[in-house]
Amino acid sequence: MKRADYKLFLSIVLIIGVFFLFVSNVSAESPRGKNITEIEKVLQKIEKSKVIEPDDDAMIDKYLNEHSQNMEKELGAVKSDKNKLQKLQKEAKGHDAKLKSIQKRIDAIEKKVMNGDIKLSKGTLQKMDKSEIDEFKKSLTPKGLKMYEKEYPDIFKPDASKKEQKKSDASTDENAFCGLNILNSIVDSISTPAEAGILCSKCYPAYKECMAGCCSQCKWYRPGCCTCRNNCSAAYSVCFSICYVI
Repeated sequence: MKRADYKLFLSIVLIIGVFFLFVSNVSAESPRGKNITEIEKVLQKIEKSKVIEPDDDAMIDKYLNEHSQNMEKELGAVKSDKNKLQKLQKEAKGHDAKLKSIQKRIDAIEKKVMNGDIKLSKGTLQKMDKSEIDEFKKSLTPKGLKMYEKEYPDIFKPDASKKEQKKSDASTDENAFCGLNILNSIVDSISTPAEAGILCSKCYPAYKECMAGCCSQCKWYRPGCCTCRNNCSAAYSVCFSICYVI
Protein backbone atom coordinates (compact mmCIF):
# COMPACT_ATOMS: atom_id res chain seq x y z
CA MET A 1 0.00 0.00 0.00
CA LYS A 2 1.35 3.41 -0.99
CA ARG A 3 2.07 5.95 1.77
CA ALA A 4 -0.66 8.33 0.50
CA ASP A 5 -3.16 5.46 0.33
CA TYR A 6 -2.21 4.37 3.85
CA LYS A 7 -2.79 7.88 5.21
CA LEU A 8 -6.16 7.99 3.46
CA PHE A 9 -7.05 4.59 4.91
CA LEU A 10 -6.14 5.75 8.44
CA SER A 11 -8.19 8.92 8.00
CA ILE A 12 -11.25 6.92 6.93
CA VAL A 13 -10.84 4.53 9.87
CA LEU A 14 -10.56 7.50 12.26
CA ILE A 15 -13.67 9.18 10.83
CA ILE A 16 -15.66 5.95 11.07
CA GLY A 17 -14.46 5.44 14.65
CA VAL A 18 -15.47 8.97 15.68
CA PHE A 19 -18.86 8.51 14.01
CA PHE A 20 -19.63 5.28 15.86
CA LEU A 21 -18.43 6.83 19.14
CA PHE A 22 -20.84 9.72 18.58
CA VAL A 23 -23.71 7.40 17.71
CA SER A 24 -23.05 5.23 20.76
CA ASN A 25 -23.04 8.28 23.06
CA VAL A 26 -26.29 9.57 21.60
CA SER A 27 -27.99 6.19 21.80
CA ALA A 28 -26.63 5.69 25.32
CA GLU A 29 -28.70 8.58 26.67
CA SER A 30 -31.48 7.12 28.78
CA PRO A 31 -35.15 8.13 28.47
CA ARG A 32 -34.69 10.00 31.77
CA GLY A 33 -31.70 11.85 30.38
CA LYS A 34 -33.64 12.70 27.22
CA ASN A 35 -36.37 14.29 29.36
CA ILE A 36 -33.78 16.63 30.89
CA THR A 37 -32.33 17.38 27.44
CA GLU A 38 -35.80 18.32 26.12
CA ILE A 39 -36.28 20.79 29.01
CA GLU A 40 -32.92 22.35 28.15
CA LYS A 41 -34.04 22.67 24.52
CA VAL A 42 -37.22 24.54 25.53
CA LEU A 43 -35.18 26.93 27.70
CA GLN A 44 -32.61 27.42 24.96
CA LYS A 45 -35.37 28.33 22.49
CA ILE A 46 -36.79 30.89 24.92
CA GLU A 47 -33.37 32.36 25.71
CA LYS A 48 -32.50 32.68 22.01
CA SER A 49 -35.82 34.02 20.70
CA LYS A 50 -36.62 36.06 23.85
CA VAL A 51 -40.24 35.07 23.31
CA ILE A 52 -42.42 32.57 25.17
CA GLU A 53 -44.85 30.82 22.86
CA PRO A 54 -48.01 28.89 23.80
CA ASP A 55 -47.23 25.54 25.42
CA ASP A 56 -43.61 26.41 26.30
CA ASP A 57 -44.62 26.05 29.96
CA ALA A 58 -46.69 22.91 29.39
CA MET A 59 -43.76 21.23 27.65
CA ILE A 60 -41.51 21.80 30.68
CA ASP A 61 -44.17 20.23 32.90
CA LYS A 62 -44.52 17.32 30.49
CA TYR A 63 -40.81 16.48 30.59
CA LEU A 64 -40.51 16.97 34.37
CA ASN A 65 -43.34 14.50 34.94
CA GLU A 66 -42.03 12.04 32.37
CA HIS A 67 -38.61 12.17 34.02
CA SER A 68 -39.93 10.99 37.40
CA GLN A 69 -42.23 8.43 35.77
CA ASN A 70 -39.33 7.00 33.76
CA MET A 71 -37.18 6.82 36.89
CA GLU A 72 -39.92 4.88 38.67
CA LYS A 73 -40.37 2.56 35.71
CA GLU A 74 -36.65 1.80 35.60
CA LEU A 75 -36.57 1.28 39.37
CA GLY A 76 -39.12 -1.49 38.99
CA ALA A 77 -36.89 -3.16 36.41
CA VAL A 78 -33.58 -2.96 38.31
CA LYS A 79 -34.42 -2.96 42.02
CA SER A 80 -33.46 -6.63 42.39
CA ASP A 81 -30.05 -6.00 40.80
CA LYS A 82 -27.76 -4.09 43.15
CA ASN A 83 -25.28 -3.02 40.44
CA LYS A 84 -28.00 -1.74 38.11
CA LEU A 85 -29.70 0.07 40.97
CA GLN A 86 -26.46 1.81 41.90
CA LYS A 87 -25.98 2.83 38.26
CA LEU A 88 -29.50 4.27 38.18
CA GLN A 89 -28.89 6.17 41.41
CA LYS A 90 -25.66 7.60 39.99
CA GLU A 91 -27.71 8.78 37.01
CA ALA A 92 -30.21 10.40 39.37
CA LYS A 93 -27.40 12.26 41.12
CA GLY A 94 -26.28 13.62 37.76
CA HIS A 95 -29.84 14.71 36.99
CA ASP A 96 -29.97 16.64 40.26
CA ALA A 97 -26.93 18.66 39.16
CA LYS A 98 -28.51 19.33 35.75
CA LEU A 99 -31.84 20.35 37.29
CA LYS A 100 -30.05 22.80 39.57
CA SER A 101 -28.38 24.29 36.51
CA ILE A 102 -31.79 24.44 34.82
CA GLN A 103 -33.14 26.22 37.89
CA LYS A 104 -30.67 29.07 37.44
CA ARG A 105 -31.83 29.45 33.85
CA ILE A 106 -35.49 29.42 34.90
CA ASP A 107 -34.80 32.12 37.51
CA ALA A 108 -33.06 34.26 34.88
CA ILE A 109 -35.94 33.81 32.41
CA GLU A 110 -38.54 34.71 35.05
CA LYS A 111 -36.72 37.94 35.89
CA LYS A 112 -36.48 38.86 32.21
CA VAL A 113 -40.18 38.10 31.74
CA MET A 114 -41.03 40.48 34.58
CA ASN A 115 -39.05 43.37 33.09
CA GLY A 116 -40.03 42.71 29.48
CA ASP A 117 -36.64 41.53 28.19
CA ILE A 118 -38.31 38.19 27.42
CA LYS A 119 -41.92 38.61 26.41
CA LEU A 120 -44.98 36.44 26.25
CA SER A 121 -46.17 36.23 22.63
CA LYS A 122 -49.59 37.52 21.70
CA GLY A 123 -50.71 33.91 21.19
CA THR A 124 -49.63 33.08 24.74
CA LEU A 125 -51.40 36.13 26.15
CA GLN A 126 -54.58 35.31 24.23
CA LYS A 127 -54.73 31.91 25.94
CA MET A 128 -54.84 33.64 29.34
CA ASP A 129 -58.11 34.78 30.89
CA LYS A 130 -58.65 38.23 32.37
CA SER A 131 -57.74 37.22 35.91
CA GLU A 132 -54.44 35.75 34.66
CA ILE A 133 -53.69 38.90 32.66
CA ASP A 134 -54.43 41.02 35.74
CA GLU A 135 -52.15 38.83 37.84
CA PHE A 136 -49.41 39.10 35.23
CA LYS A 137 -49.77 42.90 35.13
CA LYS A 138 -49.20 43.11 38.87
CA SER A 139 -46.03 41.03 38.70
CA LEU A 140 -44.43 43.17 35.99
CA THR A 141 -41.84 45.83 36.69
CA PRO A 142 -42.72 49.38 35.53
CA LYS A 143 -40.42 48.81 32.53
CA GLY A 144 -42.14 45.53 31.66
CA LEU A 145 -45.63 46.93 32.06
CA LYS A 146 -44.80 49.90 29.83
CA MET A 147 -43.50 47.59 27.11
CA TYR A 148 -46.67 45.46 27.13
CA GLU A 149 -48.98 48.49 27.18
CA LYS A 150 -47.17 49.83 24.10
CA GLU A 151 -46.95 46.53 22.21
CA TYR A 152 -50.35 45.05 23.11
CA PRO A 153 -52.65 48.02 23.92
CA ASP A 154 -55.73 45.90 23.22
CA ILE A 155 -54.74 43.50 26.02
CA PHE A 156 -52.80 45.77 28.38
CA LYS A 157 -54.73 48.92 29.07
CA PRO A 158 -52.70 51.35 31.24
CA ASP A 159 -54.86 50.98 34.34
CA ALA A 160 -52.59 49.35 36.93
CA SER A 161 -51.70 51.71 39.76
CA LYS A 162 -48.28 51.92 41.39
CA LYS A 163 -49.90 50.92 44.67
CA GLU A 164 -51.20 47.68 43.16
CA GLN A 165 -47.84 46.92 41.62
CA LYS A 166 -45.94 47.51 44.84
CA LYS A 167 -48.27 45.18 46.72
CA SER A 168 -47.80 42.45 44.10
CA ASP A 169 -44.01 42.76 44.05
CA ALA A 170 -43.88 41.75 47.70
CA SER A 171 -45.64 38.45 47.07
CA THR A 172 -44.62 37.39 43.55
CA ASP A 173 -42.45 34.44 44.62
CA GLU A 174 -44.46 33.22 47.61
CA ASN A 175 -45.00 29.91 45.82
CA ALA A 176 -41.36 29.39 44.82
CA PHE A 177 -40.27 26.95 47.50
CA CYS A 178 -43.62 25.71 48.78
CA GLY A 179 -43.42 22.34 47.07
CA LEU A 180 -39.78 21.83 47.94
CA ASN A 181 -40.51 22.45 51.62
CA ILE A 182 -43.28 19.85 51.48
CA LEU A 183 -40.94 17.25 50.01
CA ASN A 184 -38.22 18.04 52.55
CA SER A 185 -40.65 17.60 55.42
CA ILE A 186 -41.79 14.26 53.97
CA VAL A 187 -38.20 13.10 53.58
CA ASP A 188 -37.52 14.07 57.20
CA SER A 189 -40.58 12.18 58.41
CA ILE A 190 -39.76 8.92 56.61
CA SER A 191 -36.07 8.87 57.48
CA THR A 192 -35.31 7.68 61.01
CA PRO A 193 -31.99 6.90 62.75
CA ALA A 194 -32.86 3.20 62.54
CA GLU A 195 -32.89 3.33 58.75
CA ALA A 196 -29.89 3.39 56.45
CA GLY A 197 -31.61 6.10 54.45
CA ILE A 198 -34.91 6.55 52.65
CA LEU A 199 -36.97 3.79 51.10
CA CYS A 200 -37.02 4.25 47.32
CA SER A 201 -40.75 3.58 47.32
CA LYS A 202 -41.26 6.79 49.33
CA CYS A 203 -39.61 9.14 46.81
CA TYR A 204 -42.27 9.23 44.11
CA PRO A 205 -45.26 9.77 46.43
CA ALA A 206 -43.26 12.57 48.09
CA TYR A 207 -42.55 14.05 44.66
CA LYS A 208 -46.26 14.02 43.76
CA GLU A 209 -47.18 15.69 47.04
CA CYS A 210 -44.43 18.22 46.43
CA MET A 211 -45.88 19.03 43.00
CA ALA A 212 -49.34 19.39 44.53
CA GLY A 213 -47.92 22.13 46.75
CA CYS A 214 -46.91 24.17 43.67
CA CYS A 215 -48.97 25.86 41.00
CA SER A 216 -50.97 23.36 38.96
CA GLN A 217 -48.55 23.91 36.08
CA CYS A 218 -45.39 25.80 35.19
CA LYS A 219 -46.69 29.29 34.28
CA TRP A 220 -44.27 31.95 33.13
CA TYR A 221 -46.69 34.76 33.96
CA ARG A 222 -46.69 33.72 37.62
CA PRO A 223 -43.23 34.00 39.26
CA GLY A 224 -42.24 30.94 41.26
CA CYS A 225 -44.44 28.37 39.48
CA CYS A 226 -41.77 26.91 37.21
CA THR A 227 -39.22 27.27 40.01
CA CYS A 228 -41.36 25.30 42.43
CA ARG A 229 -42.02 22.41 40.06
CA ASN A 230 -38.42 22.14 38.92
CA ASN A 231 -37.32 22.16 42.58
CA CYS A 232 -39.59 19.18 43.23
CA SER A 233 -37.89 17.26 40.42
CA ALA A 234 -34.43 18.17 41.73
CA ALA A 235 -35.39 17.07 45.25
CA TYR A 236 -36.86 13.84 43.85
CA SER A 237 -33.54 13.13 42.12
CA VAL A 238 -31.72 13.65 45.41
CA CYS A 239 -34.14 11.35 47.22
CA PHE A 240 -33.75 8.72 44.51
CA SER A 241 -29.95 8.91 44.52
CA ILE A 242 -29.71 8.04 48.26
CA CYS A 243 -32.67 5.71 48.74
CA TYR A 244 -32.53 1.98 49.39
CA VAL A 245 -34.69 -1.02 48.47
CA ILE A 246 -35.90 -3.79 50.76
